[in-house]
Amino acid sequence: MYELVEGSNINIHIAATRREWESKTLPIRIPIIKGLLGYRLFLINKKDARLFKKIVNIEKLKKLRAGSGQQWTTTAVLLDAGFTVITGSDYEGLFGMLEANRFDYFPRGINEIFFELEAQKQKHPDLDIDSALALYFPTPSYFFISPQHPHLADRIQRGLEILIQTGEFDTMFNKEFATSISRAKLNSRKLFVIENPFLTDKTPFDRPELWFSPDASTP
Repeated sequence: MYELVEGSNINIHIAATRREWESKTLPIRIPIIKGLLGYRLFLINKKDARLFKKIVNIEKLKKLRAGSGQQWTTTAVLLDAGFTVITGSDYEGLFGMLEANRFDYFPRGINEIFFELEAQKQKHPDLDIDSALALYFPTPSYFFISPQHPHLADRIQRGLEILIQTGEFDTMFNKEFATSISRAKLNSRKLFVIENPFLTDKTPFDRPELWFSPDASTP
């Protein structure tokens, strides 16, 4: 973020939004993957599959231990909602912590989890994706532009709006994520919804065309 504010080495960055980023840079408030990251499935140990099938309400889920990164926004959201969270400082290490039963599940975005399981299966063969549950909290990822380059922010904003108007934005989204969305089978899962209190009041919830919805007829 500091490099982005200074604007010489980095002038654009993509990230899940944070209040500090929105206040210190020029955010383009169009969720570039339609908030798909907010739909979380759970990496678990294969032996625990029955445990998750018995979860009937969110209070029972909160009693289990979620794994997350120490500095991640996800961690702050889960803690604020009353979840039990075990943190790790190393992304790769979190998979080993799960396999070693340091925590019970590792919430990952639909756009992440299938690729991660494939990448980790040789090193961590006992991991699997829970088939019963899903968790959602709004998680828009934006383009953040250096305040030193307002012309770039304007061009990206206008370009994205054109893509949305022509339908090409949805075409690209479906091409990239339709397979993962289909594999997730969200409509057959018990979906728990929590708030993300770290979003600003400028989050574009008034534009439903910018957000993925599992109830839509197409991804």
